[in-house]
Amino acid sequence: MPGQGEGLSPARGSDVPRRWSLQAVIAITDCVICRCYCSAMATASGNSITPVPTAHPDLRRALHELSSSVSKAKGSILFRQGETPTGVYVLRRGKALLLFERCDTPIAFRIALPGALLGLPALVGSSRLSLTAEITEDSELGFVPRKALVSLLRQDQAMCLHALDLLGREVQEMRRIAAEQRISDGRR
Repeated sequence: MPGQGEGLSPARGSDVPRRWSLQAVIAITDCVICRCYCSAMATASGNSITPVPTAHPDLRRALHELSSSVSKAKGSILFRQGETPTGVYVLRRGKALLLFERCDTPIAFRIALPGALLGLPALVGSSRLSLTAEITEDSELGFVPRKALVSLLRQDQAMCLHALDLLGREVQEMRRIAAEQRISDGRR
């Protein structure tokens, strides 16, 4: 039975081992799919890195009041793809590169400039972080814990709408990138 490492038989005459574990097949398949996805992501953005949309000034001010200051040196990892977010970061000074990491091939996907909110989609969507954030120059950030952000968004309709606007702009940018990829692949 394949699920217990009994194997998937290779084609006759191949140099592939007689038995493969299901985990090995999944890992290889996942890696091939990821390489195609990473390549597509790089092609879709034309190898140019687009900036993360910045938050509305009123939202940044409100989050500043709720945040604790964090200093990060160049090369620091702010968060990693796959982690569960505990809050959001507001980039006050400096830059961060958002990377898509799979198959040991990090792809620079977006650049965050002052005013960007990092980790919002995963926090609001109650999902794991989809990108890794690497600080590219010494930076100052504000960290807003999940509970404080959720409380703000529940209590202040204007701030909630600013957060929704930010998420909407992010969705529009991802759709644009996906559409460019489809066009460059000759698909419609």
